[in-house]
Amino acid sequence: MSKFLSHWFILLFLIWLVGYVFNIKQITDNVNLYYTNMFLIIGYIFVYLYNTKKRGYKYEPSYLFFEVSIHILPWLISYYLVKNKFKNKFAIYNLIIVILLYLQYIWGSKRELLNLNRERIEPRNPINIYLRDKHPTSWKEMKEMCQGKGGICRVADVIV
Repeated sequence: MSKFLSHWFILLFLIWLVGYVFNIKQITDNVNLYYTNMFLIIGYIFVYLYNTKKRGYKYEPSYLFFEVSIHILPWLISYYLVKNKFKNKFAIYNLIIVILLYLQYIWGSKRELLNLNRERIEPRNPINIYLRDKHPTSWKEMKEMCQGKGGICRVADVIV
């Protein structure tokens, strides 16, 4: 899995989309993307503004278009497909469950790394991941950061 919460939200969207396309009621009745999609968009805007204003990042235009698209498209697609039934009682539960699973993954993997390496490493937490770690600003940087990794990195390999 990824260290970015947005990738977790996008994965939930893809699971929901498969459920919607194949009419899998267990998924479409219990997975609601309202808050996860809102969090995805608002979180991206915050991180983008922080990176451009505070850290001085300059994004390659095509890479920025890609990033904005993958953060907004889940909301656009799911809102278009579901219309007036977009928000229900499961929306907040889905958000909380994904965030808790993400935090368990981030903090759990830190412990595993400490046990494997037996050396002091920078703690993995959302603050370090989003506000201190280096983020790619171009396709070239993304490809360099993705050496030997899966997930969204496979998309970068195809595009670059």
